[in-house]
Amino acid sequence: MRRLARLAFAAFLVLPAAAYAQSSAEGLPPVVTAALREGLTCAPRGPLPPLEPGAVQIADFNGDGQPDYLLDYGKIVCKGEISGFCGSAGCAMRVFVSGPKGHALVLDDYTVDPVVDTNTKPPTIRLKHYPKDRVLRWSKTRFRVVR
Repeated sequence: MRRLARLAFAAFLVLPAAAYAQSSAEGLPPVVTAALREGLTCAPRGPLPPLEPGAVQIADFNGDGQPDYLLDYGKIVCKGEISGFCGSAGCAMRVFVSGPKGHALVLDDYTVDPVVDTNTKPPTIRLKHYPKDRVLRWSKTRFRVVR
């Protein structure tokens, strides 16, 4: 029993540090839900369908204690369809950061499989770009390339 309690406590310590993916639009800020809806032609109104893993990645990029959101439009698709937000440069990716007036779009780029890394402080975003991958980190008012 003690071993189980220790494992549960260890999981509690580790899980909050990781960026997590959201599988539904429930509880998202309105501006983020609207951006999701933009990528889903099958859901112009009403409830949004379940999201693919990694479609919405959540982390606190700007360190204000509020969740920020990365949307990967390569994974925001209706069942049986392909994304209209992908092309030769990859797929659209948008990042919404919290602020005093709510969430705002601060990054709109194209990439392949963006990944939020919360092992760094503040969390970073790894982007696959040709000819060189990039890592972005929040710097007071915007994201900057750190490598």
